Amino acid sequence: MQQASGNLSAGTRYAAVGIPQGLIVDPETKEIAGAVRRGGELVSLEPVEYGIWSALLTPLTPAASAKLATACHWGDPEPIIGLLDGLSLLVPIDPEKPMNGALSRLRPIPLGCGLGNASGDPTRFEIQNATLSRSSPLSLDVVAAMFWWEFDGTTSLQEITSAITSRIPGLPVHRVSAIAAHLAYELMRNRMLYLDTPRTARS
Repeated sequence: MQQASGNLSAGTRYAAVGIPQGLIVDPETKEIAGAVRRGGELVSLEPVEYGIWSALLTPLTPAASAKLATACHWGDPEPIIGLLDGLSLLVPIDPEKPMNGALSRLRPIPLGCGLGNASGDPTRFEIQNATLSRSSPLSLDVVAAMFWWEFDGTTSLQEITSAITSRIPGLPVHRVSAIAAHLAYELMRNRMLYLDTPRTARS
């Protein structure tokens, strides 16, 4: 996967992969490291690396990530972006295009709950975060709601896309893939979704 900003389309964002576990202090050395759970395994990051990774839980463009890094005195983020990419802790996502292969293999992990049809409208479905603390729910159309119902934390976006395509034969595959990418971006932007790799098989 090529992550250099010059190789990305204008609409592409960097998105974090994995589940945050916070900053951990070693009881003996007192060293601090960031912990990320990726596919059931823990990955350790330096504090600045973890800071940039955690910022990407809300997907950012290369320009926005550079601006944030400057504001936080983190230096040039591109080497860290490359490191995160090499650790499979980052994926490019363009909310206006069909999914790329790396994104399609990830598992969407929802961070909210469904509230049902908005104000009795059968064409809109509302969701809220787990603590019901959003000022207003997010509203999904019928197709997006079908994706939401399939987000069980175990199934990949590609598998979900295939399942929905089989239910709606007239809907083009590339269109369904684009809906998946856009929904994943919007949910992450609103802190209502994690993306994670397939769980590592235990021997």
